[in-house]
Amino acid sequence: GIYSPGSALLTHKPDGTVVLMVWNYSQSVNAAGSWTIKPKNLNAVRALVWRLDVDHGKVLLEDAKLGAPRYPTPAQVQQLRRAAELPPPTSIP
Repeated sequence: GIYSPGSALLTHKPDGTVVLMVWNYSQSVNAAGSWTIKPKNLNAVRALVWRLDVDHGKVLLEDAKLGAPRYPTPAQVQQLRRAAELPPPTSIP
């Protein structure tokens, strides 16, 4: 099943993997948010955490540095794609 109260989405895969996504959407690149997640009845070994924020997947800042071109050149598109790449996830016990 899927649970979604508005700022989180929780589901699970057939192999038993639990997937949780939380967000604090803001159009401001300076907005911050934090969460405390306390899973119950979950025999988790580890969590993989991907982050998308001003320091991870920073395409909005790169776009602003380029002057937010309406029609970016192919080189600018490549620059934006590189800025949007996420680093590998962090593994947390």
